[in-house]
Amino acid sequence: MQPIILTVANTAQYGYGLHIAPDARPDDGWLDLCLIEDPGLQGLIQHSHRLLTGTIDRIPGVQILRTRKVRIERHRPSPIQVDGDEVPGEAVLEAVCEARGNQDGAAFTSNDRALTTFVPKA
Repeated sequence: MQPIILTVANTAQYGYGLHIAPDARPDDGWLDLCLIEDPGLQGLIQHSHRLLTGTIDRIPGVQILRTRKVRIERHRPSPIQVDGDEVPGEAVLEAVCEARGNQDGAAFTSNDRALTTFVPKA
């Protein structure tokens, strides 16, 4: 699969209330991967409302997978979105969800740069 959008999420929504990974939770110890193939203009028009209704997984060409670790290899470095902001991105990106003591956390790494967040267990 060659997705046009690949999202690594640990929450269900991102900016403007869009539901990119409807079942993602920050405290479950999992990362949700949303892979979206090019739907074409007609498909985009027909299914764009699903981002608002939390039914993105019903769009043909969308896969949502769950994992604790993912490695994304791209042809060359290019910008990525992190929490709504564009930042430089390396050709190889890794995301890991791990437990530390009484907290679950997600670490997103691009070369030597990392963002680690921890959420108390419910």
